[in-house]
This record gives sequence, C-alpha cells and structure tokens, in this order.
Amino acid sequence: MAQDSAALSLAYASVGDDGCTAIARYMRENVMLRTLDLRGNNIRADGLVVLAHGLRSGGSNMTSVCFKWNQIGSHPRGVQALCDVLKDNESITHVDLRNNKIGADCGAFLGDMLRHNSTVTHLDLSWNDLGIEGGKAILDGMQANHSLIDCQLSGNRIAEDTLHAIAFILRRNRQTAPMGASTFRQERGMTTQDPTAAGAAAASPSPTSPASPGVSPGRSTTPASPGFGSTDARSVNMNVPSEAAPSPSPKEGPATSNLPAATPAKVQPPVHDEAGSEAVFHRTATLKLLQREQNHSNAEDARFFGEVAEYIDLLQLDVARNKKYRMDAEER
Repeated sequence: MAQDSAALSLAYASVGDDGCTAIARYMRENVMLRTLDLRGNNIRADGLVVLAHGLRSGGSNMTSVCFKWNQIGSHPRGVQALCDVLKDNESITHVDLRNNKIGADCGAFLGDMLRHNSTVTHLDLSWNDLGIEGGKAILDGMQANHSLIDCQLSGNRIAEDTLHAIAFILRRNRQTAPMGASTFRQERGMTTQDPTAAGAAAASPSPTSPASPGVSPGRSTTPASPGFGSTDARSVNMNVPSEAAPSPSPKEGPATSNLPAATPAKVQPPVHDEAGSEAVFHRTATLKLLQREQNHSNAEDARFFGEVAEYIDLLQLDVARNKKYRMDAEER
C-alpha cells in the first residue's frame, strides 16, 4: 500500500480482526488518507476497537469510513469505541455502518455521538437491529444535532412515530445545516473555554428577536407535538430573509434621487435576481411547511405536510443539478 494514498479500499479482503492492527498502523502513518472502505471483512467488535484507536491518532484528515457488511455489533464496546472517536472528530462526514448486527444496546452510544458531533452529514445504519429503544436513543441525540442531513434506518424495526420525528429533524437540518453546524461549533468552543460565559450568552435574549423575550437563541419554548421533541427555532422562523425584501419601486426614485426633474422616465428599474428570489421562495415555503408539520392537528396532516416538504427538497435538488449541468455546458 502506498504511504501517500488518499483512499484505502480492502472490500471483501477477509481482513478479520487480526488484520485490523496493520490497517490502524497504516492510518496513523498516512496523513494523506481520506477514505477507508472495509466492507465485507468479517470485522467484529474487537477489530473495530483497534480501528477506532487508529482513527483517533491518524484520522484527522479522513472524510469517509465504510464498515458495512461486517459484525461490529457483536459487542457494544466496538460501537462505543467508534462513537467516542467520532464525538470529537472534525473531518469525517460520511459513516456507513449498515448490516452490522448493531442492537438496541448500541443506540445510546450512537445518540450521544450525534449529540456532540457537528461534522457527520451522512450516516447509514440500515439493516441492523436497533429496535424501538435504539430508535428513541438516536432521536434524543439528534435533537441537538444540526449537521446530519441523511440518516438511513431501514430494516431496524424502529417505531413509525420515531422515524417520522427523525425525518422532521433531517428536513430541518437540510434547511439550516450550514448555519446550524457553525453555530454549534462556536457554542461548543465557548463552553470548553468558559462555561460561565457561554451560559450567560445563552440566557440573554437575542437582539434580533425582540418579539420573543425569554427565548434563548436557536431554541423554541413552544411545546412540541408528541414524538417530535424540541425543535430548532430557526426551523420555524417565518420572517422572510432580508434578501427577499422587495426592491424599492421606481416610483419612489424621484423622492430621493438627484436626477433632474425633466428626466424621471430615464431611471432604470431595479434588477431582480430571479434565481435568488426563487431560492428564497423555496426556503420560506419549506419553513412554513415545517411549522405546519410541527403544529399538526392530527397524524394525517403531519404526514401530508412532511410529504410536500420532501417534494420541495427534490425540486431544489433538481434545480441545483440542472444549474450544474448548464454551467458545465457553458464551460465546454
């Protein structure tokens, strides 16, 4: 294996727990490593503990780890070791743990990792055995998470209301992830440096929201619907961003303009950014749907508003994809 390789793929290589020591040593020695793929290698909990130590000391630049189709859930200590490393890791964004026999006893470790991590954006836990209690533990951890935008949980026998609540948080994060994750990191840094100052900052009302005295920044005190838990106040903020404010009408120009009175007709109308206005419209519409979903009167209404919000997400992805195609075509 090259010592400066950016990717290490040993899929279906029968590595086992015995081969994890050499891989951990390679991770510590190769600072250029970005992605690690160890799918289908019959790695169990003890092997994952060794790999977790390698990630802690040599995974500062890694962005993706794939352990799917192993048996890392054979004992909770393996998942616990990995989650302890991911809590403080600031580079890994994609984690694939599907089909690993991860049980409900590991749910608390995964939830605690999500509560503290602000970097992971994609997490695949499908086809494990988290069950009802494991799903609740993950939901509890996700309440304070603002970076995770994709979490696959198929085949885990998680309760439907828990899955619905998790989907709500993921849609919230897709709307506010860049701002939410950075805010989370700042608050976390303040807490580490001066817990007293961080507490005082959280207790003081936000100067930008005088209409909500007593509400700490980023958190709503409105009672949440059953199964939803607390939600981020940004997800239901109905104030249209400043960039969406209409431009001043050309009729208002002469009142403050220095142009001669004989040439008001030559004043050019303001140029509207159609792409920006469309993005603001989609964002505002989605935020309204999130509020409607949170304040639903019955389960059917909540499901309807959730489906509409997901449809808008798909439309936004199509718009971004088409824009990329157009830019590529123009460059060619």
